[in-house]
Amino acid sequence: MLYWLFERMDVFLPVFVICPLLAALIGVFCRLLRVHIAVGSGIALLLPLLFIANDLPTMMMNLDAWAMYGAIYGLIAFAVYKVSPKRVKP
Repeated sequence: MLYWLFERMDVFLPVFVICPLLAALIGVFCRLLRVHIAVGSGIALLLPLLFIANDLPTMMMNLDAWAMYGAIYGLIAFAVYKVSPKRVKP
């Protein structure tokens, strides 16, 4: 889906830059908004669908990549959630 918007984008950019940053942001926002980390990890688990789900046959062939990258992004969101402060001091 991400490649529909940016046709000339490098293949490794969403895998190694965009989605880990989004996972870290999800972890921070879950901590600041006091949302349970299971919700944030679940959202991070779905992040690889941004670059895998071009069409249904492609997505079915890449289910293993989706599970692997989704678990890694979920761990990134969880780690950032644990490291970030509970409240921002004014």
